[in-house]
Amino acid sequence: MERKRFNLPDYLHFGDRKLFASVVSNSKTTFIYDADGIIVNSPKEVFSDFAKRTGISVHPTQIDRWDTLTHIAKTSGLTAEFVNSAEDGWYDSHLLGSSQRYLYIKPLIKLTVRLSGPEKNFVLTSRLPFLKDVTVAWMRNQLSDFPEKNILIRDEENDMGESAFKVASVVELAKKAQWVVLFEDSIKYVERVLNEGPENCLVVNVPLGRIRPRIEHERLFVVGRYPGDCQGMYPLFQLMRNAIK
Repeated sequence: MERKRFNLPDYLHFGDRKLFASVVSNSKTTFIYDADGIIVNSPKEVFSDFAKRTGISVHPTQIDRWDTLTHIAKTSGLTAEFVNSAEDGWYDSHLLGSSQRYLYIKPLIKLTVRLSGPEKNFVLTSRLPFLKDVTVAWMRNQLSDFPEKNILIRDEENDMGESAFKVASVVELAKKAQWVVLFEDSIKYVERVLNEGPENCLVVNVPLGRIRPRIEHERLFVVGRYPGDCQGMYPLFQLMRNAIK
């Protein structure tokens, strides 16, 4: 299938470009990257595993809700066992550990590390604590730009929910920065951070598949993906490169 020709304005879905350029070009800005869906192309592995287990082929471009695989399992008439296990891949250390990184995410990270230094670049993930080792190992092998202490994931003794953990982490980082930029694919976390997070946080949403945010906010910027078939990060990379220039 022939890919659509790339034209950056087609992928800028919402947001104040002047504010975006001002914040992301500031060397005192702290950058926070979500893991799954932004850095780690885990949907590709998880959806492939679902296809192997159920015989139903699903591509990440079909994502249209938080629990897409559960929804597909239900509407396809699968047994309760398959429905209940539809999302298990997200907690499988082997699948997560063997995932690729998204196309163009590495040069994007190198841009922000070069701008503000590795000490101001973080990974913030809602993964469960038992996945900490595989997460740190993946980052060490794939993207050594992040100091290990800057990979933020809940410890076993941390009883905070995933959304609360993300908000609390952004709040703490924002106390030490002029601005923080959160790169996030999940609409749920985007809304929570905008509603409860600090006022010096710009949220850059790069939604997966067909999902689009239902809200508008002065500190929200929404960017599409290209190439679409691999959910690449080229539009965000181009936008960031232009702004930092």
